[in-house]
Amino acid sequence: MASARRIDATKGPIIGQILLYSYPLILSTLVQSLFNAVDVAVLGNLADSTAVAAVAATGTVAGLIVGAFVGFSAGAKILLARFIGEKSPEKVRQTADTAVLLSLICGFVVAVLGWFFAPAVLRLTNCPADCFDGAVLYLRIYFSAAPALLLYNFCSSILTAAGNTQSPLIYMLLGGVLNVVLNIILCLLLPNKVLAVAIATMASQVLGAVLTMARLCSGKDAVVIRLRNMVWNTKAFTKILFQGLPLGLTNVLYPLAGLQIQAALNSYGVSALAGNSASVTLESIAGAFTGSLASAIGVFMGQNLGAQDHTRVKQSFVRGTLLTVSTGLVLGVSLYLSGRFWVRMILPGDPAAVEYAMIRASYILLFYAVSAVNQSLGQLLQSFGYSFLSSVNSIFWVLGFRVVWMTWIYPRHTNFHSLMCCFLVSWLLMMVTNIVMSFVVYRRYLKGKYKRL
Repeated sequence: MASARRIDATKGPIIGQILLYSYPLILSTLVQSLFNAVDVAVLGNLADSTAVAAVAATGTVAGLIVGAFVGFSAGAKILLARFIGEKSPEKVRQTADTAVLLSLICGFVVAVLGWFFAPAVLRLTNCPADCFDGAVLYLRIYFSAAPALLLYNFCSSILTAAGNTQSPLIYMLLGGVLNVVLNIILCLLLPNKVLAVAIATMASQVLGAVLTMARLCSGKDAVVIRLRNMVWNTKAFTKILFQGLPLGLTNVLYPLAGLQIQAALNSYGVSALAGNSASVTLESIAGAFTGSLASAIGVFMGQNLGAQDHTRVKQSFVRGTLLTVSTGLVLGVSLYLSGRFWVRMILPGDPAAVEYAMIRASYILLFYAVSAVNQSLGQLLQSFGYSFLSSVNSIFWVLGFRVVWMTWIYPRHTNFHSLMCCFLVSWLLMMVTNIVMSFVVYRRYLKGKYKRL
């Protein structure tokens, strides 16, 4: 682990540095998706469909609750990138200490509340009766590991803010391998397969937390944690809260925005659901690249804002955005043009599903560059300290507009094209607003009127 390279965003060729910074993040996203698929495959082969359904039924609930707190780790990342660029060791230490302690506090809150309220939450989501008990068991164990899960997310954000994206990748790989191996072993040994999978998931999260924390304590990065000297700093907490709360709120509301769309999607039958899912799989590949490259923009701008290198701030955004958008354009179009081949591999023998997948792809993959623009501009706003603007814009167009579309526009044009068009139109409107806000914020920066975190 000692050989993990730290990227200094304030020096060197920007394009090359962004690529070096981003590739571990891209691999992490892609490999995590692979591990998730392997988990389902293992459970599907060693258990029955009820066990698979029990685990699947918890996904939305776990994502909503944990995602809310993961937003705080993004807030800590924004602050740390700025303070590292400023070369302010005291601010870095205060923010890192507070972030780690906050992750544990939030984790224990989630663990306690999740244990007691898991049955009630699952009832609200209409969890099927035949897998309800298994889903409660899995969710309780999953939430019991919340301190480890959030500690890993916060520590990973701290490392990536310091320019180290390789170590989190390595630790994620080790945790994923442990998860798969334990899944197989425990599913063979334990009669309750849901319990087996839950324990394997918990073990992998604990391993990731231990490894990331050990790395921060090793003193090999720009951020160092001293366990015996950790101190809670209220000022640092307030700043993390201010930057992270809007992002956490966005994480919660994004899935809610899809509830009406999902209900409409269900009405088109199994082929539409399968085709939609296959297209989403292809989109996740493009998203792994654009999301990671956009994340680099945030860290590079943040560190150079701290260093007050105005030229490099501009270069980080312009060159990073060109790289992100061009990647989104090339990947999106390429995946669309080869889409039928990939969808047929995923869904052999269902021509109707292929057609549904390609309809979705024509509205999403062909225009993935639009999503990349929004990701880049969102990072600009967050880097300048305006996370709330980025989040409000996303909530307004993703949640608000899509509710309006599904309530008044879609009922007048009830077809699959109209349903998928909702995504593209909301992206385009969000992009226009993002451009306007980013222009105003950048002009304020040029005049010296920007947030000094």
